[in-house]
Amino acid sequence: MEDKKPRAMVSLLLCLILIQISSAASAAPTSSSSSSSSLSIDYYSKSCPRFEQILQQVITDKQITTPTTAGATLRLFLHDCLVTGSDGSILITSTPFNVAERDADINLSLPGDAFDVVVRAKTALELACPSVVSCADILAVAARDLLTMVGGPYYPVLLGRLDGLVSAASSVEGNLPRPAMAADQLISIFARNGFSVREMVALSGAHTVGFSHCKEFSSGIYNYSASMSVDPRYNPRFAAALRNACANYVTVSSLSVVNDVMTPNKFDNQYYVNLPRGLGVLGSDHTLANDPRTRPFVDMYGKDQELFFRDFGNAMQKLSLLGVKVSKKDGEIRRSSQLATLQGIEDISPKVYLWLVGFGVPEALGLPLDLGRLDEP
Repeated sequence: MEDKKPRAMVSLLLCLILIQISSAASAAPTSSSSSSSSLSIDYYSKSCPRFEQILQQVITDKQITTPTTAGATLRLFLHDCLVTGSDGSILITSTPFNVAERDADINLSLPGDAFDVVVRAKTALELACPSVVSCADILAVAARDLLTMVGGPYYPVLLGRLDGLVSAASSVEGNLPRPAMAADQLISIFARNGFSVREMVALSGAHTVGFSHCKEFSSGIYNYSASMSVDPRYNPRFAAALRNACANYVTVSSLSVVNDVMTPNKFDNQYYVNLPRGLGVLGSDHTLANDPRTRPFVDMYGKDQELFFRDFGNAMQKLSLLGVKVSKKDGEIRRSSQLATLQGIEDISPKVYLWLVGFGVPEALGLPLDLGRLDEP
C-alpha cells in the first residue's frame, strides 16, 4: 500500500509556505516612484528586439478572429491591477494548494479570450526570447494595443515589470468594483488605489466596448422590488429589450449583452451619452449617471470625446504602474502565463530545499531543480 505520510508532509509544507507568502502580499497595491522609475519604454530593445512586432501580430490575429477580445482584455487588465497591482497575478491558475485570483467568484465571468490572447503572445515570445518578457508586460501592452485597434486613445506603456509570485482568491473581495455597487463603495475602491472620482468615471468608459453577463444585472430588470419589477433608472423600452435578451439566463449562464447598445464595437464616448438616457446595462452604470459626485463627469465626457480620450489614456497609464514588481524578491519572469514558481521558495534555506527535493516537491509542481542552491552555506 502506498505510504501517504510523505504526500501529507508535502501538502503541509506547501500550505505553510503559501500562507506565509500570501499574508505578506495582502496589502493593497501602491504605485511607487522607485518601482516605476526602473521601467522604460524601450526595456526590451536589446533583450527581445522583436517584442512589439510579435505581440502586435498575435493580438491583431486574435482581434480579427474574435472582435470581443479588446473589451475582454481591458476588463482583465483592470481586475489584475486593482488587486495586487499590474503583475499578471490574475493569469495564474489554481493548484491543489492555492485558490488563485481568477477563481474568485467575481472573476469567474472574465472572458476566456482575454486569457487566450496573453497565452498566445507569451508562447510566441518564449520561442523568440525565452524567459525574457513578463506576462505582466504582455497584458499591459495588449490592453493598450487592443484599445487603439477599436478606436481608443494611444498612451505610453513603460516596460520591465516582473510577474507576481502570489495569486490568492482571498485577496480579491472588496478590491474590485461589483455591478450593483453604490457610489460610496465604488469611489472608495478607486480612492484606496490613488484614483480620483474623475479618474474612476474615465476608467468606467471602458464599458463602451465589451459585454456583460445577464446574471450581473438581472436584479435590476427582474423583480427589482416589491412594487417595481424593473429599476426605474433604466429606460423602459431598453429594460424590456434586456428582459427579452436575458429571458433564459438562469439556465444559460453564458447569456450576455453588449455594454454599449449604440456603438458596441467602437471605443468612443457614446457610453456617457447613453447613461443619462437610461441606456446603461449595469447598476453601477446608472449609479454614475445619478450620483451628484459622478454625474458632472458623465456629462463632461458625453460632450467632449477628445477630453475623455485624454483622461482615459492618463488613467490607464496610471493603472499600469500600480503595484508593479521590479525586484526579484517580489517577482519573476514566468515561463508560462498561468504558472508561477513555488511561492516563497527563494526564501527557503538550502537544507529545507534539499528536504523538499527529497519529497519530490519541485518535480511534482513541474519546476526545474535548482541544484546550485544546495551549495549555499
